[in-house]
Amino acid sequence: MKPLDSEGFNNLGDFVDDEFTDSWEQNEGRSEFISDRYSDKNFIASGALKNVFKVYDSKMKREVALAELKEEIPEEEYESFISEARLTSSLRHPNIITVYDFGFNEVHIPFFTMELKVGDTLEDSIKNKSKDLNSLLEIFIKICDAISYAHSQNVVHLDLKPANIQVGKYGEVQVCDWGLSKKAGNLKTEDMIKGTPGFMAPEQIMPGGELDFQTDVFALGAILYSILTGEVSVQGGCKTAIIATIKEAVTPPIERCPDKNIPISLSAVVCRAMEIEKEQRYKNVEELKAEVNKYLMGRSTNAEEAGFIKELQLFVQRNKQVCIISLVFITAIVAGTVIFLLKLQKSNGETQDALEKLKIANVDIQNSRQKEKELFQEKEKAFNLYFQATEERQQMYDKLLDRELRHAYNLMTYPLYFSSPRKNLEQSLEILKSQYNEERPQEGIADLIFLNLFISQKFDELENYKSKRYGSLLPIAQKFKNEERTGLGVFADRKLYEFMLEINKLPESEQSIKKDIMERSICFTLDVRGTQTTVSKIVGQLIKAWNPQWDAELLSYKKSTEVLKISGSDLTTLKPRDLNSSQQCFLRYLKLKELDISATGISSVSHLEGISAEKLDITDSQITSLHPHNAIKSIKKIQIRKGQFSNENEQKIPKGTELIFSN
Repeated sequence: MKPLDSEGFNNLGDFVDDEFTDSWEQNEGRSEFISDRYSDKNFIASGALKNVFKVYDSKMKREVALAELKEEIPEEEYESFISEARLTSSLRHPNIITVYDFGFNEVHIPFFTMELKVGDTLEDSIKNKSKDLNSLLEIFIKICDAISYAHSQNVVHLDLKPANIQVGKYGEVQVCDWGLSKKAGNLKTEDMIKGTPGFMAPEQIMPGGELDFQTDVFALGAILYSILTGEVSVQGGCKTAIIATIKEAVTPPIERCPDKNIPISLSAVVCRAMEIEKEQRYKNVEELKAEVNKYLMGRSTNAEEAGFIKELQLFVQRNKQVCIISLVFITAIVAGTVIFLLKLQKSNGETQDALEKLKIANVDIQNSRQKEKELFQEKEKAFNLYFQATEERQQMYDKLLDRELRHAYNLMTYPLYFSSPRKNLEQSLEILKSQYNEERPQEGIADLIFLNLFISQKFDELENYKSKRYGSLLPIAQKFKNEERTGLGVFADRKLYEFMLEINKLPESEQSIKKDIMERSICFTLDVRGTQTTVSKIVGQLIKAWNPQWDAELLSYKKSTEVLKISGSDLTTLKPRDLNSSQQCFLRYLKLKELDISATGISSVSHLEGISAEKLDITDSQITSLHPHNAIKSIKKIQIRKGQFSNENEQKIPKGTELIFSN
């Protein structure tokens, strides 16, 4: 996407208000509004939600950039696009993109226009190595100015990365793509992860994470990381990057690229800005900007914690000419003094020698007293430091306890647990047991230990931990305590089904406990066995845990043909969004070639994301659109009834997908 200048019209954010009226727009109509005013449409770039074109504005006689929502985007996404235009137009700063106009095209798809300029993104400048480090840091300072201003307007960007920074020919710098930005204040991460791996702070990844200005500070640190190394702060695929962001501290740039002569001071600044714990980061953008300015002015950064020798070196570098003149002057004084003393020493003779020896002896006495005084002060200082260090170690230990328990909880929830159930459960259980105090048992820790032991089928240990939340599971554990296991220590399919069935017999008031147990138990058992699929009866019980009114007998699966038919209007959920689930379709545990969900209450194909079926029957279901397309990208044939989709939706079927109409 080409850079856009921030000069131009005043704030046009109110263009999207319902009360706004424009006589020119009323007279010419919406179809004429975009087709008559904006012409010569040429594609520039494409993002996740929108396309950007270069167009000619016939009213203002100039070329502008026009951002238009993609046609396949559902109407429920319109509001976020309109919010981006409204919010961006409300920010008036030379380093923030300026919105000129907003409206709907002839097919009622929203668009907005911006100033068009020629230039590259910061990502291009980094990859092409077209600018030296100091030039890139000057650009970074301007980015900080823009984000600091946005924070003063109570706006958080939440998608900062080099690709969203435009750099013009004449030094213009503009922050673009405010599509994920929000007003600050009680802002939390939504169920779906939004952002770019490597530039998202840990709190953007964990559901329910608190988002604030320090979330942008983390992203700015990641941009500075790319400026110094030419690489993203974390390596690997999307899932690997997400897990690394949550669990691991960032590798210092100076260690990542030892051959690039990266300044120690800036490497330290990056590490502090990208701390996992927010309280360890810079408090605001101004603190981070001040650190980079210190480097540019030849001073040490606070993050570096430079010693006396480094400070002296930097002082000399900043004042080379003055230091050279001073050195020459001091050398001349010393040389003159030495010559004078030599002559004086020769003229004084033995008396002068004796006097000098007396002075030297007196100086030695004074020095001895001074050293004794300094030694006493050092001892006193060391004594105070010892007590201070002891107190700090205790505080750090207490803090580590809290962090360990938080980590143990995270290991049992999405996304960490479902990436490696057995490993993460065992690690969580080890941490929890190490923090459990039998003399003063903590209710929350006991609950988590009980949950982990129940899922891993270690029923004989449960009596050692009294759980208030999961006490209703104890009779089930006692019933299955001595049941036969496989050689790997877990239930076979038949016994696992009976186990799931018994859990589902709990009253409806225990619904949350069922959700805590069911899928986690299946994932753990399959991970121990080294398999990915199970029998249909177990899947039926899993589905019933999230759809309690649904009859599991309405699931029919033929293993020989891999055909699954499932029905029932009470079936509304196949892919839950809570932390206790994998947030994937439950049907992925079965091998499927054909899937029939006609006559169910499923209302969106998003519930089917991740299944391997090639044919899908959705006649008489609540599904009236094939959005989002990526959820059914593997399906080649889809059966619907005539009139189930509008003509518009029929025209937007995924490429390579065949629609079969039933009477």
